[in-house]
Amino acid sequence: MGERSEDLVSGLAGSGDRVWPSQWWTPIRLDRGLQLGSEGGHGSVPYRVTELQPGRSVTFTFAQGFPLLSSHRLWFEALDDGKVRWVHDLDFAAPRTHRERLFQAWVIPLHDGLLEDLLDNTEREQGGCPPRPGISRRVLRWLDGVVERQPESRSTRARRRPVAIPTATVLVGTGVLHAAWGAGASWPADDRSTLAHCVIGTERVPGPIPCSIVAILLGVTAAATTARVAPELDRRPHTTGLLDVFLQCAAAILALRGISGIVWAVFGRPSSTATEFHRANLMVYSPLCLALASGLFATTSWKLHTHKRS
Repeated sequence: MGERSEDLVSGLAGSGDRVWPSQWWTPIRLDRGLQLGSEGGHGSVPYRVTELQPGRSVTFTFAQGFPLLSSHRLWFEALDDGKVRWVHDLDFAAPRTHRERLFQAWVIPLHDGLLEDLLDNTEREQGGCPPRPGISRRVLRWLDGVVERQPESRSTRARRRPVAIPTATVLVGTGVLHAAWGAGASWPADDRSTLAHCVIGTERVPGPIPCSIVAILLGVTAAATTARVAPELDRRPHTTGLLDVFLQCAAAILALRGISGIVWAVFGRPSSTATEFHRANLMVYSPLCLALASGLFATTSWKLHTHKRS
């Protein structure tokens, strides 16, 4: 057991690494392999090897400026009954700012999920049979694929901009219109009653709170759409992934609204008060939702970080 554990530690970050769960998580990269002073990390987490006992333990210290975390150490010890205990120590400073608290709340669960897969690998390699991972760990693996991705070039984002900017503009305009309706405006109708018949097919326009919620959601989506093609994303691949997830969810909601609206308009039987809305829904609202959904999908990328099984 001990000799096998030494081989597993020595092979970490090498071509024959059987410990790091690269089949599910971002692979670990070290510029000079597992040597003292070697630098690298995994994904957007940078560190260097600061302590090394060949075949026994390795300590990684996080790069200066990395929030919260100080170092982590992987090692094993032989027990009296011939078994081996693998241990991972994580040392980090207490969060001092709201940003660091949010960072901790986001990173620590991902770190724990990766570590559980790593320890499962060591158990499996030494003849054990670790339990099957639960749904929570599978979700964490998927999140790692979202946030850890290759940076997108400016030219690629520039190709998305002719779609993203008009889409964001329409979203802002629609949001402003909903805010105005919530404040009591009736444009483009002559009065509020006519507006209600045309916009929602009822006798009354929704109140300020529903209109404000829709306006805020549209505004946030527009801001995310604009941010998705901003030049500042060059060194923030994790932000790109999160924006993609948000925009794809928004696009899915708009697509569902557009499709269901057309189905209802074609096969539904509107009441006498909903005739104007029925016509506007078929000719304007549903096609607009589908167009916005297409614009959001075109702005994002479906290519997440992928991992090859070893």
